[in-house]
Amino acid sequence: MDPISPDVKEIMTEVHELSSEYSMKSPYLVGGYPRNLYLKTESAEDDLDFTSNNGDESLYLGILFCKKNNLNFNIYNQAHLTTRYRSRKIDFSSGFVSDLIPSNTEEFEREPFSRDFTIDSIHIMCKDSSIYDFTGRGISDIKNNIIDTILEPEITFFDDPKRIYRALSLSSRYNLVLSDRVVSAINKVDIEDFVKDNYKFITSIVDEAFSASYDITVKNIEKLNLYNKIPLFGYYRDYLIKSEKIKKYFRGII
Repeated sequence: MDPISPDVKEIMTEVHELSSEYSMKSPYLVGGYPRNLYLKTESAEDDLDFTSNNGDESLYLGILFCKKNNLNFNIYNQAHLTTRYRSRKIDFSSGFVSDLIPSNTEEFEREPFSRDFTIDSIHIMCKDSSIYDFTGRGISDIKNNIIDTILEPEITFFDDPKRIYRALSLSSRYNLVLSDRVVSAINKVDIEDFVKDNYKFITSIVDEAFSASYDITVKNIEKLNLYNKIPLFGYYRDYLIKSEKIKKYFRGII
């Protein structure tokens, strides 16, 4: 694991001290930054995500942080606040708990277990930089270069089909292998309506995957049978025409 940068540590300390001032538990730094420390790859410190693993508390902490530093902010989905601070995007988010999460899951683990992939489930406590791998699989999957879901993949992709395309992008960006059960689930999923309603998002993230690694993206599109689950735009359109596989796209929608 690479060391936490001094600038990020300062922000973590500031967030912790604010939570302590208002008698909250110390929050965690989650998401891309902890993941990339273990991957020892490109820094993700320009996009920091803090959570208390409690929707209302995370949002409240974000509002207090913005008020203290005189920052503008936006709130999405009632439990996700985003702002800019020290030239960084800062998020305070949580609150989503899958309806399909096992009933015997501990209360404080319900939100971490509702995240998408094990590699994004690592938490760094702001108070003392201690590491928490609630799933017990995040660090090991990173070391083994595997993308796997925390819950059963059918649940993960049902909760949010955007995660299918995020898996494609993460695999290309970090040279990670999709687990067998993720591959199997994506091959079976029916997301026709989702693709129609989210073509801009899908085009953008697939273009990101192609830009990161053309070969890995092509390999995964084939493996995941995504031909008719990606809109005919951008790099994907160019790939289909160049490779003369345009028939595979139309075969799935005609």
